[in-house]
Amino acid sequence: MLSKKHLVIPPGVDLLTLRLQKQKLEMKMATDNLYYKNMIGDINYLSKKSSQKSSQLTQTSSDTVKAPDILITVQMFRPVSQIHSSGQRRMSPFVLDQQVKVLGCQKLTELRDSINCVSDLTVIGDFSENPDFPQSTRAKDIYKSGFFFFNNTFYIDMRNENNRDYSDVIEKWAQDPSRGIGPFQKKVMEDTNFIDLDIQLGYPYVYLHQGYCEHLIVFKDIRLIHPDDSHLINHYPMYEETHSKKSLHCMICENRIVRWITYNNTRLPYDPFFFCNACFRSFNYTVDGQKIGEFQAYPYYDRTAVV
Repeated sequence: MLSKKHLVIPPGVDLLTLRLQKQKLEMKMATDNLYYKNMIGDINYLSKKSSQKSSQLTQTSSDTVKAPDILITVQMFRPVSQIHSSGQRRMSPFVLDQQVKVLGCQKLTELRDSINCVSDLTVIGDFSENPDFPQSTRAKDIYKSGFFFFNNTFYIDMRNENNRDYSDVIEKWAQDPSRGIGPFQKKVMEDTNFIDLDIQLGYPYVYLHQGYCEHLIVFKDIRLIHPDDSHLINHYPMYEETHSKKSLHCMICENRIVRWITYNNTRLPYDPFFFCNACFRSFNYTVDGQKIGEFQAYPYYDRTAVV
């Protein structure tokens, strides 16, 4: 069997299939090298960030956990539904995305700030007219509202004066007696500690942000903190584990990671359509950068880029 690192075409052989195979393997190797380079860079960055954080900590009475305290394991799942370009919701399977540990003395906002979701990284606006326009403003910088829903209680995030109470529309909808749900309570997320919650282990609760991005959230375990655990409050929420993630590849070359997503493009057989950067520009733009046809284009952030 030929190794993909050593494909040599014999002298005098000019078969098109061999040349195309060699080009594809070389492209695959370049893509893999870039992926591992980025992955190692991310690991080094996270390690450096963790080391810097640890070096800044000093074990004072205000930084350490005051015993007795509890340690709660929280599981966060991927969004349970997505909005298609047609405006219809598409349900997705329940997949564990993140697992963290929090202390009973911590606020709910500390858990929310530790949640990583690609919806928060989305860049607002259509970039089809100018794909080189700076992508500096993220959704999380504009839409900061959100809530947790635990045991018939909405815990809303009102730290920013422009935040909206997403639970208002749900409460109004539930006021109809025929629906048979409610009444609900409402509390502020930044004023609530985990020790104050009335929760059930293994029961499905909800975290909502970015207007419609809904995550299933489950409390997996609750126990007293013991000597083997870190007693530095700044180490929590502590990222524990995550579900294995697979990258989404370009629907044209099938080699490179997706960087763009397009909608309503009549030149394509599928809507939406996923492109790597090279295929996106070569298919949708002329040599001098002029847009071909009508479509909307948005930067795409792969789940593997979110730790």
